[in-house]
Amino acid sequence: MTFRRMRDATRQEWEDIERLEAEMYDPAVGALSLLQTLRDADPAGHPVNGYEHSLQAATRALRAGDTDEMIVACLFHDAAVGIAPANHGQVAAEILRPYVSDEVFWVVGHHGIVQKLSMVNHPYWGSGVAEELVGPLRSHPYFERTRRFCEAYDGMSFDPMYDTLPLEAFEPQLNAVFAREAFRPA
Repeated sequence: MTFRRMRDATRQEWEDIERLEAEMYDPAVGALSLLQTLRDADPAGHPVNGYEHSLQAATRALRAGDTDEMIVACLFHDAAVGIAPANHGQVAAEILRPYVSDEVFWVVGHHGIVQKLSMVNHPYWGSGVAEELVGPLRSHPYFERTRRFCEAYDGMSFDPMYDTLPLEAFEPQLNAVFAREAFRPA
């Protein structure tokens, strides 16, 4: 490569870069690496840590017969909490975006807000603030799916006694979702 500024790169250089990056970077491996950062993390007051929580949510989705996309969404919905606590859902959604439907993208990106509805005893969110945030989202076509995600998978997955499956149990779903040709979002 000879260019020093992006605008000076030739078409051939860009084709070479695209090929090399496709060979070098495996999005499934990168996403799993991010999830692994939660493996030994302190649970920060929760009954289980984020890794166990994610596996538990995915286990529930698998046992419920949900789609491969939703199972993968459960695995990664909180994967970015260590680097972006305030907007971890949006970060996780962007990681998944090239491989999942608009619905799953929306669910993951909005689960953090919708989940606040279940925090009825929280000193801040339980005071009606959550409803103020969520209210405008209720008319969205994917709101109900997000609410069900939060209720059936995310909010239920803090049980240290639950029979959670290991990460390897989700390899078929991970392979199916990340094997899709990535679309290039705007």
